[in-house]
Amino acid sequence: MEKVVYWFRRDLRVRDNWGLIRAASRGPVVGVFVWDSAVVGRAGRFGQAFLVDSLVQLREEMRRCGSDLVVVRDLEELEGRQVVCSDEVGVFESAEADRVGAELVRQDFLVDYDWRKLPGIFTKFRKEVEPLGAVQVLGVPELRGWVWDGEECLLDQLAEEVSIVELMMPPGLRGAAWRGTWFFSGLEPVPVSVYKDTRNGFDGWNSSSLLSSYLAWGCMSVREAAAEVRRCEDLYAANDSTYWFILELLWRDYFHYLARQQGVKMFLREGIQGLELDWSGGDELYDAWCGGWTGYPIVDACMRQLAATGWMSNRGRQITANFLTKVLNVDWRMGAEWFERNLIDYDVASNWGNWQYHAGVGTDGREFRVFHPVKQAAEHDPASEFIQKWLPELAGVSAKEARIPGAHCDVVVDFDEAVGVNRSQYLARARNSKAGS
Repeated sequence: MEKVVYWFRRDLRVRDNWGLIRAASRGPVVGVFVWDSAVVGRAGRFGQAFLVDSLVQLREEMRRCGSDLVVVRDLEELEGRQVVCSDEVGVFESAEADRVGAELVRQDFLVDYDWRKLPGIFTKFRKEVEPLGAVQVLGVPELRGWVWDGEECLLDQLAEEVSIVELMMPPGLRGAAWRGTWFFSGLEPVPVSVYKDTRNGFDGWNSSSLLSSYLAWGCMSVREAAAEVRRCEDLYAANDSTYWFILELLWRDYFHYLARQQGVKMFLREGIQGLELDWSGGDELYDAWCGGWTGYPIVDACMRQLAATGWMSNRGRQITANFLTKVLNVDWRMGAEWFERNLIDYDVASNWGNWQYHAGVGTDGREFRVFHPVKQAAEHDPASEFIQKWLPELAGVSAKEARIPGAHCDVVVDFDEAVGVNRSQYLARARNSKAGS
Protein backbone atom coordinates (compact mmCIF):
# COMPACT_ATOMS: atom_id res chain seq x y z
CA MET A 1 0.00 0.00 0.00
CA GLU A 2 1.16 3.55 -0.73
CA LYS A 3 2.66 5.71 1.99
CA VAL A 4 0.17 8.36 3.10
CA VAL A 5 0.83 11.80 4.57
CA TYR A 6 -1.84 13.09 6.90
CA TRP A 7 -1.49 16.85 6.79
CA PHE A 8 -2.59 18.22 10.14
CA ARG A 9 -3.93 21.76 9.98
CA ARG A 10 -6.52 22.90 12.51
CA ASP A 11 -7.34 19.40 13.70
CA LEU A 12 -4.53 18.66 16.17
CA ARG A 13 -5.97 15.47 17.68
CA VAL A 14 -6.21 11.76 16.99
CA ARG A 15 -9.67 11.12 18.47
CA ASP A 16 -12.70 12.00 16.34
CA ASN A 17 -10.41 13.02 13.49
CA TRP A 18 -12.28 11.87 10.41
CA GLY A 19 -9.46 12.91 8.09
CA LEU A 20 -6.91 10.85 10.02
CA ILE A 21 -9.28 7.89 9.95
CA ARG A 22 -9.55 8.26 6.18
CA ALA A 23 -5.76 8.43 5.81
CA ALA A 24 -5.31 5.30 7.95
CA SER A 25 -7.68 3.41 5.66
CA ARG A 26 -5.41 4.21 2.70
CA GLY A 27 -2.15 2.81 4.11
CA PRO A 28 0.74 3.57 6.49
CA VAL A 29 0.54 7.15 7.77
CA VAL A 30 2.93 9.86 8.90
CA GLY A 31 1.45 13.11 10.20
CA VAL A 32 2.92 16.36 8.87
CA PHE A 33 2.38 19.96 9.91
CA VAL A 34 3.58 22.76 7.60
CA TRP A 35 4.83 25.73 9.57
CA ASP A 36 4.83 28.30 6.74
CA SER A 37 1.21 27.58 5.84
CA ALA A 38 -1.99 29.58 5.89
CA VAL A 39 -3.22 27.98 9.12
CA VAL A 40 -0.30 29.56 10.99
CA GLY A 41 -0.71 32.77 9.01
CA ARG A 42 -0.12 35.91 11.06
CA ALA A 43 -0.39 34.19 14.44
CA GLY A 44 1.41 36.14 17.15
CA ARG A 45 3.55 34.92 20.02
CA PHE A 46 0.69 33.52 22.09
CA GLY A 47 -0.93 31.70 19.20
CA GLN A 48 2.39 30.26 18.06
CA ALA A 49 3.33 29.12 21.56
CA PHE A 50 -0.05 27.42 22.01
CA LEU A 51 0.32 25.80 18.59
CA VAL A 52 3.84 24.50 19.16
CA ASP A 53 3.04 23.01 22.56
CA SER A 54 -0.05 21.41 21.05
CA LEU A 55 2.07 19.89 18.27
CA VAL A 56 4.51 18.47 20.82
CA GLN A 57 1.64 16.69 22.56
CA LEU A 58 0.19 15.52 19.25
CA ARG A 59 3.56 14.00 18.29
CA GLU A 60 3.58 12.06 21.55
CA GLU A 61 0.08 10.77 20.84
CA MET A 62 0.88 9.84 17.24
CA ARG A 63 3.92 7.87 18.42
CA ARG A 64 1.82 6.04 21.01
CA CYS A 65 -0.52 5.08 18.18
CA GLY A 66 2.32 3.63 16.10
CA SER A 67 2.95 6.56 13.76
CA ASP A 68 4.77 9.90 14.00
CA LEU A 69 4.41 13.64 13.42
CA VAL A 70 6.95 15.90 11.74
CA VAL A 71 6.87 19.66 11.31
CA VAL A 72 8.34 20.99 8.06
CA ARG A 73 8.88 24.53 6.86
CA ASP A 74 7.44 24.59 3.36
CA LEU A 75 4.50 23.22 1.43
CA GLU A 76 6.88 21.81 -1.17
CA GLU A 77 7.51 18.87 1.18
CA LEU A 78 4.00 17.63 0.42
CA GLU A 79 4.10 17.93 -3.35
CA GLY A 80 4.16 14.63 -5.19
CA ARG A 81 3.01 12.69 -2.12
CA GLN A 82 -0.28 10.98 -1.27
CA VAL A 83 -1.83 13.62 1.01
CA VAL A 84 -5.06 13.58 3.01
CA CYS A 85 -6.17 16.57 5.09
CA SER A 86 -9.08 18.35 6.69
CA ASP A 87 -11.13 20.55 4.35
CA GLU A 88 -10.47 23.95 5.94
CA VAL A 89 -12.80 26.81 5.00
CA GLY A 90 -10.30 29.63 4.45
CA VAL A 91 -9.57 30.84 0.91
CA PHE A 92 -5.80 30.47 1.26
CA GLU A 93 -6.16 27.14 3.02
CA SER A 94 -8.20 25.83 0.11
CA ALA A 95 -5.65 27.09 -2.40
CA GLU A 96 -2.85 25.29 -0.56
CA ALA A 97 -4.78 22.02 -0.58
CA ASP A 98 -5.33 22.37 -4.34
CA ARG A 99 -1.62 23.03 -4.83
CA VAL A 100 -0.60 19.67 -3.35
CA GLY A 101 -3.59 17.76 -4.72
CA ALA A 102 -4.76 16.69 -1.27
CA GLU A 103 -7.77 14.50 -0.66
CA LEU A 104 -10.07 16.64 1.48
CA VAL A 105 -12.23 15.39 4.33
CA ARG A 106 -14.92 17.66 5.73
CA GLN A 107 -15.07 17.09 9.46
CA ASP A 108 -15.12 19.99 11.90
CA PHE A 109 -18.83 20.75 11.90
CA LEU A 110 -21.52 19.92 14.40
CA VAL A 111 -24.25 19.54 11.80
CA ASP A 112 -24.07 18.38 8.19
CA TYR A 113 -25.48 21.17 6.01
CA ASP A 114 -25.45 22.16 2.35
CA TRP A 115 -23.60 25.49 2.49
CA ARG A 116 -24.98 26.49 -0.91
CA LYS A 117 -28.40 26.82 0.74
CA LEU A 118 -27.19 28.68 3.83
CA PRO A 119 -29.59 31.53 4.73
CA GLY A 120 -28.31 35.04 5.32
CA ILE A 121 -29.58 35.09 8.93
CA PHE A 122 -28.36 32.76 11.68
CA THR A 123 -31.83 32.33 13.21
CA LYS A 124 -33.13 30.71 10.02
CA PHE A 125 -30.19 28.32 10.00
CA ARG A 126 -30.74 27.44 13.66
CA LYS A 127 -34.42 26.67 13.13
CA GLU A 128 -33.55 24.40 10.21
CA VAL A 129 -31.01 22.29 12.10
CA GLU A 130 -32.72 22.04 15.50
CA PRO A 131 -33.24 19.73 17.25
CA LEU A 132 -29.75 18.29 16.80
CA GLY A 133 -30.42 14.70 17.76
CA ALA A 134 -27.56 12.28 18.39
CA VAL A 135 -23.97 13.52 18.11
CA GLN A 136 -21.48 11.05 16.62
CA VAL A 137 -17.94 11.00 18.04
CA LEU A 138 -15.43 8.57 16.55
CA GLY A 139 -12.55 6.96 18.39
CA VAL A 140 -8.81 6.74 17.74
CA PRO A 141 -7.88 5.01 14.45
CA GLU A 142 -5.42 2.14 14.21
CA LEU A 143 -2.26 3.59 12.67
CA ARG A 144 0.76 2.13 10.97
CA GLY A 145 3.66 4.49 10.39
CA TRP A 146 6.57 4.78 7.97
CA VAL A 147 9.94 6.47 8.22
CA TRP A 148 9.78 10.10 7.11
CA ASP A 149 12.17 10.74 4.22
CA GLY A 150 11.80 14.50 3.81
CA GLU A 151 12.98 17.67 5.54
CA GLU A 152 14.23 17.34 9.11
CA CYS A 153 11.56 17.99 11.73
CA LEU A 154 11.52 21.55 13.08
CA LEU A 155 9.40 20.91 16.14
CA ASP A 156 12.12 20.77 18.79
CA GLN A 157 13.66 23.99 17.45
CA LEU A 158 10.28 25.74 17.47
CA ALA A 159 9.56 24.49 20.99
CA GLU A 160 12.78 26.06 22.23
CA GLU A 161 11.95 29.37 20.50
CA VAL A 162 8.52 29.71 22.15
CA SER A 163 9.52 28.36 25.56
CA ILE A 164 9.77 31.87 27.02
CA VAL A 165 6.10 32.64 26.28
CA GLU A 166 3.78 32.20 29.26
CA LEU A 167 0.29 31.03 28.37
CA MET A 168 -2.78 31.70 30.48
CA MET A 169 -4.14 28.21 29.70
CA PRO A 170 -2.51 24.81 29.22
CA PRO A 171 -2.30 23.98 25.49
CA GLY A 172 -2.93 20.90 23.43
CA LEU A 173 -4.70 17.63 24.03
CA ARG A 174 -3.93 17.61 27.75
CA GLY A 175 -5.17 21.18 28.12
CA ALA A 176 -8.37 20.35 26.26
CA ALA A 177 -8.99 17.33 28.48
CA TRP A 178 -8.26 19.31 31.64
CA ARG A 179 -10.47 22.26 30.76
CA GLY A 180 -13.21 20.01 29.41
CA THR A 181 -13.24 18.06 32.67
CA TRP A 182 -13.60 21.30 34.64
CA PHE A 183 -16.34 22.74 32.45
CA PHE A 184 -18.42 19.62 31.91
CA SER A 185 -17.73 17.69 35.15
CA GLY A 186 -16.65 20.25 37.74
CA LEU A 187 -17.98 20.74 41.25
CA GLU A 188 -21.62 21.62 41.68
CA PRO A 189 -22.93 23.59 40.02
CA VAL A 190 -21.32 22.12 36.91
CA PRO A 191 -20.03 25.19 35.00
CA VAL A 192 -21.85 24.33 31.77
CA SER A 193 -25.14 24.28 33.70
CA VAL A 194 -24.73 27.97 34.65
CA TYR A 195 -22.98 29.07 31.45
CA LYS A 196 -25.70 31.48 30.32
CA ASP A 197 -25.42 33.37 33.62
CA THR A 198 -21.62 33.56 33.67
CA ARG A 199 -20.63 33.80 29.99
CA ASN A 200 -20.48 37.61 29.93
CA GLY A 201 -17.73 37.81 32.53
CA PHE A 202 -14.63 39.63 31.29
CA ASP A 203 -11.83 37.64 32.90
CA GLY A 204 -13.31 34.35 31.87
CA TRP A 205 -11.34 31.88 34.00
CA ASN A 206 -14.38 30.88 36.04
CA SER A 207 -17.07 32.20 33.73
CA SER A 208 -16.26 31.33 30.12
CA SER A 209 -15.72 27.75 29.02
CA LEU A 210 -12.26 28.76 27.71
CA LEU A 211 -12.66 25.95 25.17
CA SER A 212 -12.41 28.23 22.15
CA SER A 213 -8.63 27.80 21.76
CA TYR A 214 -8.92 24.02 21.79
CA LEU A 215 -11.74 24.14 19.26
CA ALA A 216 -9.89 26.63 17.07
CA TRP A 217 -6.79 24.42 16.84
CA GLY A 218 -8.76 21.19 16.80
CA CYS A 219 -7.38 19.80 20.07
CA MET A 220 -11.06 19.11 20.78
CA SER A 221 -13.65 18.56 18.09
CA VAL A 222 -16.91 20.47 18.10
CA ARG A 223 -18.72 17.13 18.27
CA GLU A 224 -16.80 16.10 21.38
CA ALA A 225 -17.88 19.33 23.06
CA ALA A 226 -21.51 18.81 22.07
CA ALA A 227 -21.45 15.19 23.21
CA GLU A 228 -20.19 16.31 26.63
CA VAL A 229 -23.09 18.73 26.90
CA ARG A 230 -25.52 15.93 26.11
CA ARG A 231 -23.85 13.72 28.74
CA CYS A 232 -24.27 16.47 31.34
CA GLU A 233 -27.91 16.89 30.39
CA ASP A 234 -28.46 13.15 30.86
CA LEU A 235 -26.70 13.16 34.25
CA TYR A 236 -28.24 16.34 35.60
CA ALA A 237 -30.76 18.24 33.50
CA ALA A 238 -31.03 20.25 30.33
CA ASN A 239 -31.53 23.96 30.90
CA ASP A 240 -31.09 27.34 29.26
CA SER A 241 -27.34 27.24 29.87
CA THR A 242 -26.69 23.88 28.21
CA TYR A 243 -28.86 25.02 25.30
CA TRP A 244 -26.94 28.29 25.09
CA PHE A 245 -23.61 26.51 24.86
CA ILE A 246 -24.90 24.36 22.00
CA LEU A 247 -26.18 27.57 20.42
CA GLU A 248 -22.63 28.99 20.50
CA LEU A 249 -21.38 25.85 18.74
CA LEU A 250 -24.06 26.34 16.10
CA TRP A 251 -22.87 29.93 15.61
CA ARG A 252 -19.44 28.47 14.94
CA ASP A 253 -20.93 26.10 12.36
CA TYR A 254 -22.84 28.94 10.78
CA PHE A 255 -19.77 31.12 10.27
CA HIS A 256 -17.78 28.18 8.92
CA TYR A 257 -20.48 27.41 6.37
CA LEU A 258 -20.75 31.13 5.59
CA ALA A 259 -17.01 31.27 4.87
CA ARG A 260 -17.40 28.31 2.52
CA GLN A 261 -20.32 29.96 0.78
CA GLN A 262 -18.93 33.49 0.50
CA GLY A 263 -15.25 32.76 -0.11
CA VAL A 264 -13.22 35.89 -0.72
CA LYS A 265 -16.17 38.13 0.19
CA MET A 266 -15.40 37.36 3.84
CA PHE A 267 -12.31 39.57 3.52
CA LEU A 268 -13.54 42.40 1.30
CA ARG A 269 -14.04 45.91 2.64
CA GLU A 270 -17.70 45.96 1.56
CA GLY A 271 -18.38 42.57 3.18
CA ILE A 272 -20.88 39.98 2.02
CA GLN A 273 -23.55 42.69 1.77
CA GLY A 274 -21.50 44.58 -0.81
CA LEU A 275 -22.02 47.74 1.25
CA GLU A 276 -19.39 50.38 0.49
CA LEU A 277 -18.86 52.56 3.54
CA ASP A 278 -16.58 55.51 4.16
CA TRP A 279 -14.25 54.29 6.87
CA SER A 280 -12.74 57.66 7.72
CA GLY A 281 -11.11 56.75 11.04
CA GLY A 282 -7.34 57.06 10.63
CA ASP A 283 -4.23 55.36 11.96
CA GLU A 284 -4.12 57.45 15.15
CA LEU A 285 -7.53 56.17 16.23
CA TYR A 286 -6.59 52.62 15.27
CA ASP A 287 -3.31 52.81 17.21
CA ALA A 288 -5.11 54.16 20.28
CA TRP A 289 -7.58 51.26 20.08
CA CYS A 290 -4.83 48.64 19.69
CA GLY A 291 -2.82 50.01 22.59
CA GLY A 292 -5.71 50.56 24.98
CA TRP A 293 -5.58 54.36 24.99
CA THR A 294 -8.99 55.40 23.65
CA GLY A 295 -10.01 56.95 26.98
CA TYR A 296 -12.96 54.55 27.34
CA PRO A 297 -12.01 52.34 30.31
CA ILE A 298 -13.79 49.09 29.45
CA VAL A 299 -12.55 49.21 25.85
CA ASP A 300 -8.98 49.90 26.91
CA ALA A 301 -9.02 47.26 29.65
CA CYS A 302 -10.12 44.62 27.14
CA MET A 303 -7.47 45.65 24.62
CA ARG A 304 -4.71 45.57 27.22
CA GLN A 305 -5.86 42.15 28.37
CA LEU A 306 -5.61 40.92 24.78
CA ALA A 307 -2.09 42.29 24.36
CA ALA A 308 -0.92 40.75 27.63
CA THR A 309 -2.56 37.32 27.39
CA GLY A 310 -3.72 36.58 23.83
CA TRP A 311 -7.29 36.20 25.06
CA MET A 312 -10.40 38.34 25.36
CA SER A 313 -13.89 37.42 26.50
CA ASN A 314 -16.79 37.16 24.09
CA ARG A 315 -18.37 40.24 25.65
CA GLY A 316 -15.08 42.12 25.34
CA ARG A 317 -14.78 41.23 21.67
CA GLN A 318 -18.24 42.54 20.98
CA ILE A 319 -17.59 45.79 22.82
CA THR A 320 -14.19 46.48 21.23
CA ALA A 321 -15.24 45.51 17.71
CA ASN A 322 -18.36 47.61 17.95
CA PHE A 323 -16.34 50.56 19.29
CA LEU A 324 -13.75 50.41 16.52
CA THR A 325 -16.34 50.32 13.75
CA LYS A 326 -19.34 52.27 15.07
CA VAL A 327 -17.56 54.90 17.18
CA LEU A 328 -14.06 55.29 15.73
CA ASN A 329 -15.24 54.46 12.18
CA VAL A 330 -12.04 52.54 11.44
CA ASP A 331 -12.03 49.98 8.63
CA TRP A 332 -13.26 46.76 10.23
CA ARG A 333 -10.62 44.69 8.42
CA MET A 334 -7.88 46.37 10.46
CA GLY A 335 -9.56 45.16 13.64
CA ALA A 336 -10.01 41.66 12.23
CA GLU A 337 -6.32 41.53 11.36
CA TRP A 338 -5.34 42.71 14.85
CA PHE A 339 -7.40 39.94 16.41
CA GLU A 340 -5.88 37.47 13.95
CA ARG A 341 -2.38 38.42 15.11
CA ASN A 342 -3.16 38.42 18.82
CA LEU A 343 -5.84 35.88 19.69
CA ILE A 344 -4.78 32.39 20.71
CA ASP A 345 -8.16 31.11 19.57
CA TYR A 346 -8.16 32.85 16.18
CA ASP A 347 -10.50 31.07 13.80
CA VAL A 348 -10.72 32.47 10.28
CA ALA A 349 -14.47 32.00 9.82
CA SER A 350 -15.60 33.07 13.29
CA ASN A 351 -13.22 36.03 13.41
CA TRP A 352 -14.00 37.55 10.03
CA GLY A 353 -17.68 36.64 10.21
CA ASN A 354 -18.10 38.31 13.59
CA TRP A 355 -16.20 41.40 12.49
CA GLN A 356 -18.45 41.81 9.46
CA TYR A 357 -21.43 41.35 11.76
CA HIS A 358 -20.35 44.22 14.03
CA ALA A 359 -19.27 46.42 11.13
CA GLY A 360 -22.73 46.20 9.60
CA VAL A 361 -21.55 44.63 6.34
CA GLY A 362 -22.23 41.01 7.28
CA THR A 363 -25.13 38.94 8.55
CA ASP A 364 -26.57 41.23 11.24
CA GLY A 365 -30.17 42.08 10.47
CA ARG A 366 -30.25 45.23 12.64
CA GLU A 367 -29.16 48.57 11.26
CA PHE A 368 -26.29 50.24 13.13
CA ARG A 369 -26.25 48.34 16.41
CA VAL A 370 -24.25 50.31 19.05
CA PHE A 371 -22.87 49.15 22.39
CA HIS A 372 -22.45 51.98 24.89
CA PRO A 373 -19.16 51.27 26.71
CA VAL A 374 -20.23 52.83 30.02
CA LYS A 375 -23.49 50.90 30.09
CA GLN A 376 -21.72 47.69 29.12
CA ALA A 377 -19.19 48.15 31.92
CA ALA A 378 -21.90 48.94 34.49
CA GLU A 379 -23.84 45.82 33.53
CA HIS A 380 -21.02 43.32 33.18
CA ASP A 381 -18.31 44.75 35.47
CA PRO A 382 -20.36 46.57 38.13
CA ALA A 383 -17.56 46.68 40.72
CA SER A 384 -15.05 47.73 38.03
CA GLU A 385 -12.76 44.90 39.15
CA PHE A 386 -11.80 44.03 35.59
CA ILE A 387 -11.22 47.66 34.61
CA GLN A 388 -9.03 48.32 37.63
CA LYS A 389 -7.06 45.11 37.09
CA TRP A 390 -6.03 46.10 33.56
CA LEU A 391 -5.98 49.87 34.15
CA PRO A 392 -4.07 50.01 37.46
CA GLU A 393 -3.99 53.80 37.26
CA LEU A 394 -7.69 53.66 38.25
CA ALA A 395 -7.13 51.44 41.28
CA GLY A 396 -7.83 54.21 43.80
CA VAL A 397 -11.14 55.50 42.41
CA SER A 398 -14.71 54.32 42.91
CA ALA A 399 -16.31 51.73 40.66
CA LYS A 400 -18.50 54.38 39.04
CA GLU A 401 -15.60 56.77 38.43
CA ALA A 402 -13.54 53.96 36.90
CA ARG A 403 -16.14 53.57 34.15
CA ILE A 404 -16.23 57.23 33.14
CA PRO A 405 -14.67 58.10 29.76
CA GLY A 406 -11.48 60.09 30.27
CA ALA A 407 -10.86 58.69 33.74
CA HIS A 408 -7.39 57.39 32.87
CA CYS A 409 -6.51 59.33 29.70
CA ASP A 410 -8.10 61.79 27.28
CA VAL A 411 -10.83 60.40 25.05
CA VAL A 412 -9.96 60.18 21.35
CA VAL A 413 -13.52 61.04 20.24
CA ASP A 414 -16.76 62.21 21.82
CA PHE A 415 -19.00 59.13 21.90
CA ASP A 416 -22.38 60.74 21.20
CA GLU A 417 -21.06 63.02 18.49
CA ALA A 418 -19.15 60.24 16.73
CA VAL A 419 -22.06 57.82 16.86
CA GLY A 420 -24.47 60.44 15.54
CA VAL A 421 -22.31 61.22 12.52
CA ASN A 422 -21.45 57.58 11.79
CA ARG A 423 -25.03 56.42 12.14
CA SER A 424 -26.31 59.03 9.68
CA GLN A 425 -23.65 58.15 7.14
CA TYR A 426 -24.20 54.42 7.52
CA LEU A 427 -27.98 54.59 7.15
CA ALA A 428 -27.73 56.87 4.11
CA ARG A 429 -25.31 54.54 2.34
CA ALA A 430 -27.29 51.44 3.32
CA ARG A 431 -30.51 52.91 1.89
CA ASN A 432 -28.77 54.00 -1.28
CA SER A 433 -27.33 50.55 -1.66
CA LYS A 434 -30.73 48.91 -1.26
CA ALA A 435 -32.30 51.35 -3.68
CA GLY A 436 -29.66 50.55 -6.30
CA SER A 437 -29.83 46.79 -5.89
